[in-house]
Amino acid sequence: MASRPMAFNSQSTTPRPFAVGRSIAGASSGQDQRQRQPPPPPQVSSNEDYAGIPDEDREHIDEVFDLMDMKKKSYLNSYEFRHSLAALGFDLSKPDYFRELEAYGTVPPDWQDQHCPVNRLHMYLDQFRLCASKLIAGRDPREEAAKIFSMFDYDQDGIISVDDMRHLAQDIKEDRSLTDEEIVSMIDHLDHEGKNGVNLDEFMQMMEEAG
Repeated sequence: MASRPMAFNSQSTTPRPFAVGRSIAGASSGQDQRQRQPPPPPQVSSNEDYAGIPDEDREHIDEVFDLMDMKKKSYLNSYEFRHSLAALGFDLSKPDYFRELEAYGTVPPDWQDQHCPVNRLHMYLDQFRLCASKLIAGRDPREEAAKIFSMFDYDQDGIISVDDMRHLAQDIKEDRSLTDEEIVSMIDHLDHEGKNGVNLDEFMQMMEEAG
């Protein structure tokens, strides 16, 4: 009995190892490329802290980031991040700034090991915005007022006096300086105890009334 010829399925295709190899290589290349991309930005616009701080603070955050990212690599390293926070007025201890870096930082895209040390993390702009806005929103108003008060209190006696205001007027060097009469009038208006000066509580009240 003659053997029947094998049926040929016109739909079947012969495997092509070279094509498959190119496909695998292409997939691997694409995967490597994806691994080297920065992380997707967090939802900054919907963050309550970021939305709640003044516009000038948001602008200042971006300006500091741009200034510290001197090589324009679109992220800050741990050293740049710490100095960026200091430029915003947050001189954190090493454990505190490491805690912020760990919370908001990102593992470098080309990092190969399973564990990445905190000081090797990258801080991208949107992560920096979230971190900085949280710190700004959490500021103690009295502590911030005390810093400003201390800048005005030149002799550090706990009172902003007429002499202190004269000194401030000289340092500012505006086109039109305050006259002695205007300085005395300003001090008298804020001085509720007749001590010829303004203490921290009165200074705080003035800042609260100014909004």
